[in-house]
Amino acid sequence: MEGVDRVYRDPKAPVEARIKDLLSRMTLEEKVGQMTQIELQVATPDAINDLSIGSMVSGPGNGPIEKALSSEWAEMVDGFQKSALESRLGIPLIYGIAAVHGNNDAYGATIYPHNVGLGATRDADLCRKIGEATAIEIRASGIHCTFAPCVAVCRDPRWGRCYESYSEDTEIVKKMTSLVTGLQGQPPCEHPKGYPFLAGSWNGRKLHGHHFLLSEVLKDKLGFKVMVPLRYELFVNDLIFLVQSGEIPIARIDDAVERILRVKFVAGLFEFPFADRTLLDRVGCKLHRDLAREAVRKSLVLLQNGKDPKKPLLPLDRNAKRILVAGTHADNLGYQCGGWTATKYGGSGKIGIGTTILEAIKEKVGDETEVVYEQCPSADTLAHPDISFAEP
Repeated sequence: MEGVDRVYRDPKAPVEARIKDLLSRMTLEEKVGQMTQIELQVATPDAINDLSIGSMVSGPGNGPIEKALSSEWAEMVDGFQKSALESRLGIPLIYGIAAVHGNNDAYGATIYPHNVGLGATRDADLCRKIGEATAIEIRASGIHCTFAPCVAVCRDPRWGRCYESYSEDTEIVKKMTSLVTGLQGQPPCEHPKGYPFLAGSWNGRKLHGHHFLLSEVLKDKLGFKVMVPLRYELFVNDLIFLVQSGEIPIARIDDAVERILRVKFVAGLFEFPFADRTLLDRVGCKLHRDLAREAVRKSLVLLQNGKDPKKPLLPLDRNAKRILVAGTHADNLGYQCGGWTATKYGGSGKIGIGTTILEAIKEKVGDETEVVYEQCPSADTLAHPDISFAEP
């Protein structure tokens, strides 16, 4: 232990006493550093160490290397953590990622249906289990938090991120936020109330200057913090100047830093700052993939079981003579996974580990069944199959 007088280093000391002790030792620059969250693409070990940066974030598609495994994520995050621990006071980093349907930036991690699919299951307990499994795979990567879930109540499908909404029904959205309980135990959730609701306003008042929501609800009740991803030097310098000039009282800074430190102490980061490598074997494990399979099954919505009620399409005949599979998504894992998979907008091809629809059908049908795949089938091809699968 580094000196008996350093209460904040004592894991047996009360959390509030540790916060008070550490805060009393911090310079203004170190306090502002703790209030700063920077993006991986602009982060350096020296910046983390010299500025006492409090947290980091990786935007979608921004990892250590392309198709980085969870072990490679852990190695990278631990490297930055070492820089933080070598700073004057040794305050550990919090590292965040947008793991919105599984730890979707780590190659080989289990990918779950997007929120629109989970909302269709109406199964809150299943959603909680997915949160728990996702949390395990996130921690295996050395990451401490996720920017999820999206709790927007999408009423307009023209919104490009509509698939991130559980439902247009507020009650279903509330029910499915059981994911949060699985991720971390109890709320708060990731984004502020009002995201991304009509014109960024609530009852006609703009959210960016709404004292009640920003201070009383978000800060006091839900405990939200500060996030500055790219232009962090400008933020740090400007905030220090505003405090030194008297524009911002130091009490306001201390209030923010106390909340940040409290999270770090309660989360046990001072005692366990590095990745838990024992969890790596659980990344993409059978239990988690079976959970994803269950979620996919329950998310399917059957509008009509074939054209003729006397001859229903389901259950499928795995011994049919000829099955046609059509469409660009049928044999494209990246398209099936959608956005927020490896990159913000997703991608094409084998961007992860999984099974395409075409591969699954071929695996399940009998030896006597011919499976024909054409992205854009001709009229002649369409005329002959016993069963056909095509994109709507």
